[in-house]
Amino acid sequence: MVYHEILLKKLNIYQCDEKTVRWFTSYLSKRTLHVYMNNILSEPETIRYGVPQGSILGPLLFILFINDLPLLLRDSISSTDLYADDTTLSDIQNKKHELKISLQNALNKLENWCTCNGMVVNTSKTKIK
Repeated sequence: MVYHEILLKKLNIYQCDEKTVRWFTSYLSKRTLHVYMNNILSEPETIRYGVPQGSILGPLLFILFINDLPLLLRDSISSTDLYADDTTLSDIQNKKHELKISLQNALNKLENWCTCNGMVVNTSKTKIK
């Protein structure tokens, strides 16, 4: 989930100019949704997180949201590869014990990053090879 407030803070950290941040604030603000079920339409609910699905800007906003993750992990692990909403952590160590330690350190940092950014690791899609 991309929390709008966190994303907008990151845009400031990335030194986007004030006009650009205001534009994205407007783009993400005051979006609502309704649920239609059993011929009943719900009251509007304000959307506070996520990027508009199917929008041209959705993938860009998600990339900007997760862009700081590889920087966080660069000292812990050999490679952090991001593709859309998939992340792969890779490392090479001479000893199995060292590999286990480096991967665990990276996973701890990843978990902390997720907590700070309102995201969750999907453990059913997580594999160790």
